[in-house]
Amino acid sequence: MPADYAARQLTLAMLMLCALPMLLPLRTADDEDEGAPKIVPVYEGQYSNGKRHGKGKMLYPNGDTYQGEWENDKMNGEGTYIYFTAKGEADVFSGTWVSGVKQGVGTYEFGVDKSQLVGNWEAGAIVDGSWRFPDGGSYEGKFVDGKPLGEGSFKFANGYSQAGEYVASAAEGDEEATSLSWKGGVVA
Repeated sequence: MPADYAARQLTLAMLMLCALPMLLPLRTADDEDEGAPKIVPVYEGQYSNGKRHGKGKMLYPNGDTYQGEWENDKMNGEGTYIYFTAKGEADVFSGTWVSGVKQGVGTYEFGVDKSQLVGNWEAGAIVDGSWRFPDGGSYEGKFVDGKPLGEGSFKFANGYSQAGEYVASAAEGDEEATSLSWKGGVVA
């Protein structure tokens, strides 16, 4: 048997092995359940060493999208995340991300009422800044777990303002739950 014949046979065998997966039907973990095939996220953008790295856009199966900077497969740097809601009024966060978590300066807009949390974020929650309302009013102060707590002030759309503080107290009938109440001073 000539050497070039053996080489051609080996090449043909390799080509067939490479093409075999394309000839077989694609199977997912859901195939056994007879349900809809599994929907996976779709990413368009830059890669480095096989990981999302640089600028890119991710479309998640639930309808959420993120467009911005990536590092080692995580949102990292400046970016905008649009949170899909069943009612169609998407929430949007634009700002800084560190290892997939909101961290640094950013703005979160609530789709349902268009109010915005603008300020400094740590570990995914706003810690200080302003809560801006569509009528032009706002609250400035500190936040804990994403909620206003402690000293702050309201500026109303009519030009008046009120300093005071949000105070946490135990919710009636539930030892673990707390409610917030505003203790304000004179409106000026």
